[in-house]
Amino acid sequence: MNKVLLSVFTAVLISLFVAACSEDSKSTGPGSDGSYINATITHWGFDFSAAKNDTSNWGENNDGETIGWRSIGEWSDQGIWFRTRAYPNRTQSLGAVDITSITAIDTSTAAWDTLAPPLSKNSVVVAQCIDGFVKFQVVADVDTSMANEDWAVQVRYLYSPVPSFNE
Repeated sequence: MNKVLLSVFTAVLISLFVAACSEDSKSTGPGSDGSYINATITHWGFDFSAAKNDTSNWGENNDGETIGWRSIGEWSDQGIWFRTRAYPNRTQSLGAVDITSITAIDTSTAAWDTLAPPLSKNSVVVAQCIDGFVKFQVVADVDTSMANEDWAVQVRYLYSPVPSFNE
């Protein structure tokens, strides 16, 4: 009788442990249920895990920002780019691909762009955040005129604390 109880108890503990471990690898946070979040990202920064612009504590909370110059310091009125707070920049531009086809991000140093193309409608970017990873798609034409002084760009995105996404 004791062996049976011990076996049942052990089996229950193992199944709980396996379930808990598998939960750790799942996406959590905004959009983790596979529903995309619409947002406006600007030069003032965006925190993807909190799903908000945070202008009060840029250096601590924001994952990245839009810029009107290339990440190597080259000024350009021909586009708007996204750069991460992490240095060197941790983005990869994938072009106009189906965003749902991206299920994981290659986090090796070689995968990150050194000179990314500017953002454009339907372009997809993956990036490393302060506390996770994001994939986003530009959903509207990018206004590069001087009237767009905050370099605002409309996107839809999924955030994940790990470099894979649940859809």
